[in-house]
Amino acid sequence: MENHHEWIIQTNQLSRNFGKVSAVNRINLEVPAGSVYGFLGPNGAGKTTTIRMLLGLIHPTFGSIKMFGHDLEPQNWQYLKQIGTMVESPSLYPNLTGRENMEVTRRLIGLPKSNIDMALDNVNMLQAANRLVKEYSMGMRQRLGLALALINQPTLLILDEPTNGLDPAGIQEMRDMIRELPKKNGVTVFLSSHLLSEVEQTASHIGIIHEGHMLFQGSLENLRSERNPILHLGSDHPERAAELLKQSGWKVRQNGKPGLLVEVNGNSDVAFINRKLNQANINVFQLTVQQPSLEDTFLQLTTIKK
Repeated sequence: MENHHEWIIQTNQLSRNFGKVSAVNRINLEVPAGSVYGFLGPNGAGKTTTIRMLLGLIHPTFGSIKMFGHDLEPQNWQYLKQIGTMVESPSLYPNLTGRENMEVTRRLIGLPKSNIDMALDNVNMLQAANRLVKEYSMGMRQRLGLALALINQPTLLILDEPTNGLDPAGIQEMRDMIRELPKKNGVTVFLSSHLLSEVEQTASHIGIIHEGHMLFQGSLENLRSERNPILHLGSDHPERAAELLKQSGWKVRQNGKPGLLVEVNGNSDVAFINRKLNQANINVFQLTVQQPSLEDTFLQLTTIKK
C-alpha cells in the first residue's frame, strides 16, 4: 500500500502510568516509512506497553500518537486496518492445515482469496500450506504467524519478539525475511526485541528504551558514530588495571578474566593508558581499538543515569 507520510508512527510525549509506576515516560517515536525499526530494550523496559498503546488496546496517560499522519483517535481507528501484527507465538488451530488457518482469518476480515497465496509465498510456506499445523516445527509456526500478519497487505507490520523459541537456523531465516519485507512488500516493520543481535542484524533504524525512557533514536550508523571507540585491553593483573584506570576517570568493564573494555577517544588515549599501566608494573599483552558493537553501545547508554 502506497504511503505519502515521512513517519509511519510518530508519538509526542507518549506516557503510560500504572498507579504510581511510570511504565512509559514521555517517549517521542519517529518511525520512517520503509524502514525496519528496531525497538530495543530489556524485559520490563516498556516495549509491550508502548505496542499496546500503538494498537489502541490501552490509552496513554498523556501524550499523543499519529499513525500514517493521522491522530490515533476513535474516529480514526479505521487506520488500524493498515496494520499487521504478530506478538510472540501466534495463536493457531493445530488440527487445521496452514492454508485453513489462513482461510479462517481471510473470511473474518473479508479479503480476496488471492491474499492467502501471496502471504504464504512471502514467507516460503506455499509447499507446507496443506499440512496440519500440529505437524509444523516451531519455525514453521512462526512463519505461518508472519503470513497471517501479512494477509491484509499491511502498510505497517508490528512484530513483538518474533524469534522467541526458534533454533539458530529458524532465527536466521526469520531475520532474513523481516529484513527483505520493506523491499518486497513496501511495508514498514516495527520490530520489538530484547535481543541486541536481532536488532543489529535486521534493523535500519533503532530506538532504545530503558525503564520507560527513550535513550536513543536514529539510524544504526548514527548510533555507532555517536559512541566512543572501545579499547580491548589484556593484562596480567586485570583487577589492578581496572581499579587504576577507574581512579583516573576511565569507564572500564570486565571482558572475561584477563580482559577489560575501556572507552577511549583515540590513539593518544591508548598510548597514555599503556604507559600508565607499565609504570604501575602491570604487563599489557593486548591493546585493540574497535568501534563499539551494538551491545557495547547499549551497555554504555543504559548505565548512564537519566
